[in-house]
Amino acid sequence: MNNRNFELPEELKLSSTNYLQWKPRMKNLLTLFGYYHLITRTETEEESTIADKLDPRRKEKALAILCLNCDVKVADQFMLESNNDPSAFWEIVDKSFSPKSVQNQTKYLNEIFSFDLTSGQIDNNIKEIMSITRNLCSLIDDNKTKPSLFIDSMIAMWVIINLPPHLKLKGEILLQNFNGNTNPPSLKHLWEEFRLYSQRQNHKNSSALVSIQGNPTASQPNLPVQQNPHFNHPSNSFNSNFPRQNQLKNFPRCAPGWHNPLTKHKEEDCSFLKPKGAKPTVALNIQTTLNKSQAIILDSGATDSMFNHMGYFTEFKTSTRAILLANGSQITAKGIGTVKIELPHSYLEIKETLYCPDLSNCLLSMGSLLKNHYLLQPLNGNSFKITDRSNRTILEGDYSSGALILKQSQSSSTSYANTTPNKLVALHRSSGHPSFDYFVKMYPHLNVQPFSCLTCDLCKMTKKPFSGHFPPATAKGETLHLDLCGPITPPSESGAKYFLRIVDSFSRYVWIVFLQQKSEAKEKIKNLILKIHQTPLSKVCNVVSDNGSEFKNQDLLTFFQKEGITHLTTSPYTPEQNPVAERGNRTTMNKARCLLKDSGLPLSYWAEAVNTAVYLENLTPNSSIDFEKPFRKWHCREPSLKYLHPFGCL
Repeated sequence: MNNRNFELPEELKLSSTNYLQWKPRMKNLLTLFGYYHLITRTETEEESTIADKLDPRRKEKALAILCLNCDVKVADQFMLESNNDPSAFWEIVDKSFSPKSVQNQTKYLNEIFSFDLTSGQIDNNIKEIMSITRNLCSLIDDNKTKPSLFIDSMIAMWVIINLPPHLKLKGEILLQNFNGNTNPPSLKHLWEEFRLYSQRQNHKNSSALVSIQGNPTASQPNLPVQQNPHFNHPSNSFNSNFPRQNQLKNFPRCAPGWHNPLTKHKEEDCSFLKPKGAKPTVALNIQTTLNKSQAIILDSGATDSMFNHMGYFTEFKTSTRAILLANGSQITAKGIGTVKIELPHSYLEIKETLYCPDLSNCLLSMGSLLKNHYLLQPLNGNSFKITDRSNRTILEGDYSSGALILKQSQSSSTSYANTTPNKLVALHRSSGHPSFDYFVKMYPHLNVQPFSCLTCDLCKMTKKPFSGHFPPATAKGETLHLDLCGPITPPSESGAKYFLRIVDSFSRYVWIVFLQQKSEAKEKIKNLILKIHQTPLSKVCNVVSDNGSEFKNQDLLTFFQKEGITHLTTSPYTPEQNPVAERGNRTTMNKARCLLKDSGLPLSYWAEAVNTAVYLENLTPNSSIDFEKPFRKWHCREPSLKYLHPFGCL
């Protein structure tokens, strides 16, 4: 044998300080050569006799492996004490170093509780703590590396308490969630939470960088410098003999009663133009460059949220109420109701909102947000964000002219009556990115104008269609088209690598089944067909598929014969003969790609995206059945579309 096969590197050989790392490596090495049960005396007498006959020198070999993987001094010491017996050698080594186990456990605990969480990525830090915890558990029990529930939750709680300052709010939200949950916190749960948090932050930063690169700030023209008598006074001249470090920095400044146009702030914000002691005030009827109803201002002083446009209200009740403004004037609220603000992946619902048409801008009450467990967090510069319990960013805005103004790109009315292009795109996203013709059929009450969707342009590709045709079915459930897609990398969050798509030829209704292995397909097909047979007026007569072994096997053949089903198979390498299934796969995958890209979720959520895509396909009018909806064709009732939300939102 080559020494490299059974000898550890020099730095990993047993010394007086590395027993904990040496023992598991030696256990694996001895197991590999079949000597571990010999030295631990765990083999039966019969097994020992047979092994000795097959290899009479196995004790010498086991002892040689042990000695070769020990420091020379350690090997010489224990060779004499063990009398050349490998089992005795192993026991003496274990007894010699075991008294240090408590000391070593304390060492690992100290390493955990002195870990610096402020350096590096928090998810990587938690992963390192998980590794140290596994080493600690292997000390407690040789056969276990998974920590007990108590140790796991204790260390996880320590991590939450000692998070860096910028993650304290995230930690408080996690603590609140754990307090309301019967399951204690765990290191794995924390790692997953902060891994997703880091991904969202990286995605946000990269998006911001792309936005900046795509819209570089135009160079500012040279402005004339307005002379100011305050700066020309002899007392304000600089002495060139002063040390350089004591000289004032030469940057534009304002003076009492005069605003320097070279400064970064605006003239209306200049403190030198305001009377001494005056503080900027925020009037509710603040004037901006935006048109009426275009700006939503977050107001900490407003007792109620107030909106000036009926398009924001989804529920409304007429009433009259006097509102006193900060400037002393008074306006009248003409109703109260529920407002929905459109977000990138969800809707923010605000109840008990006042309708005040005389306001120049909409006001979002801070109290209303806090009641619904939202938080306000400052960002770099004059920006801020509003987050939910999971620390997900819900809204963003800027602090401008003393007012917290929400970014217009993230807030708009959800009223269907006033369908602007932005709202149509949002509704298009909520419906799973159907084509324009299907979208018009899906929402016939809307005045829909043609619009473009970048996600659809990027994710949907076409190929010249097959010119043939397939015989139509005459009743629902009569003909089923089957196709298997996969393996898909990466596996889904549940471990699935394949999905089975089943289409009813008559109604175009689709079922989707996720599989970890191809062999699971036959049982899923049987179960679905038996379920269809329980539906009134539904009997499967034909099944169309390719010649794959998952469809063409003895189990399914016997089942089809028993149920009176004809199995029709296509010719090899001719997917055009089964267009219902093959073209449907393309539709599902296109829609799933759009959903994943639009939501920003990782690829491991492909199963959830495919499942949602099929659900939306069943709700979308289909040209193959005269633009009827497959759901209505199969269930004989109209589906409800009011609960649709963009994929990825809660």
